[in-house]
Amino acid sequence: MLSRTFLLVGALAYVVKVVLFGKKVYTREELARYKDVPYVAIMGQVFDCTQGKKYYISGGYDFFAGTDGSLAFVTGDFENNVTDNVSSLDQIQLAELQRWTNETYHKKYTYKGVLHGYFYTANGRPTHEHLQILRLIQKEQSDKVKREEDAKKYPNCKAKSFRKKNITTRSVSCSLPGYVPRSRSVFGGQPRCACLPLSLEGVSFHDKESIPYFPDCPLDNSSCFLILNSSSSSLGGR
Repeated sequence: MLSRTFLLVGALAYVVKVVLFGKKVYTREELARYKDVPYVAIMGQVFDCTQGKKYYISGGYDFFAGTDGSLAFVTGDFENNVTDNVSSLDQIQLAELQRWTNETYHKKYTYKGVLHGYFYTANGRPTHEHLQILRLIQKEQSDKVKREEDAKKYPNCKAKSFRKKNITTRSVSCSLPGYVPRSRSVFGGQPRCACLPLSLEGVSFHDKESIPYFPDCPLDNSSCFLILNSSSSSLGGR
């Protein structure tokens, strides 16, 4: 708990530093006037991206110039998601967005200030949504370590996929004796195929953290395969 507190305090201190020592607070209208410079905002922070002008003026990323398109940075939907409202992102995606901001924009471009919008108020202070995002990112930093530890304890399945004519076969298997392939999703992570021991205490093979990787695959099979074709599919295992 103490380490989490320090992480949050550190994140907040970073935001305060950005705001207190920043240059100004831009309105959306003001930022739009810098489209041809270009200025680009991400996570509510405005950058002079003159060094990357070839990307933001004529290089196919002009939709980021003069606005905050934080959501599209993550989703890749450059038609519908050029917005600073990132409420639809999960903690992993938010952490990815923060990495883009810190590792790319703060290192490559010139910081100019903040944008009044989803992340910052008209006074340049973090919004309630922004503070909640920082808490989620802090949680993701902790959960990522736990997921890595879980992956060491329960390694990924061996997976194969091949196609012949109109038939595709996918298979997952575990080589360790007594281990079976399970779809495992823990600590905010995406489902992965993990090898779990059948005798694992305290784990129900019917809960959301441990279910057969392929639906209806027998619970005690060390491998399962799914055969797909244009009209039907079938399951098997051993």
